[in-house]
Amino acid sequence: QLTPSFETEIQGSLNSYVQRLSDKHNDARLIIERSQSQAPLIMTSFRARGVSPLMGLYLAWIESEFVNLSAPSKAGAIGMFQFLPQTGMRFGLTPDELLDVGKSADAAAQYLAKSMKIFPEDKMKEVLAILAYNRGEGNVKDELLQVNDSTEKACSVCSLSAQRTKLDQPPQKDSDYVARFFAAAIFGENPQAFGLSTPPVSSFGTGN
Repeated sequence: QLTPSFETEIQGSLNSYVQRLSDKHNDARLIIERSQSQAPLIMTSFRARGVSPLMGLYLAWIESEFVNLSAPSKAGAIGMFQFLPQTGMRFGLTPDELLDVGKSADAAAQYLAKSMKIFPEDKMKEVLAILAYNRGEGNVKDELLQVNDSTEKACSVCSLSAQRTKLDQPPQKDSDYVARFFAAAIFGENPQAFGLSTPPVSSFGTGN
């Protein structure tokens, strides 16, 4: 039950992928090409933890575009799932192990499974878990309390997005994280709608 304003955010993110199809590097096509080799391992890891494999695919997409990044980001995150070393340690992984795609995918699946249990009564618990991956579980819980009287209760993540200016949130590139996730999933699962001949990214996983 996404609100029109949140759908507009998703459309904006989707437009950026469409634009990247027409630039000189054609790098949106390259994202899908990279995803094809990574999809089987990622989807298998997420299924094993009882988490939707689509969540794993498009989490890896928006975190690293399926590149196993060994150089730390500004925040210090590494790997395809962009874990901070201290977060990786919560799941028993050393910094070197975070560069193992299978192990980091398993840790990401555990993180999402744990986060969904924090929001058990929320119809958007899967989406909140994705946001928590970026923002931290505690931050999302606190922000939900701040928007508790919102008229958009049917879509808690829409409330957070609509009231982001009232919350102590990071810059725009972080606060639209969920919209980028949805846009990546729309693009990756419907490539032919955007002029590509490849099948959906999820079709490259095993057991479909």
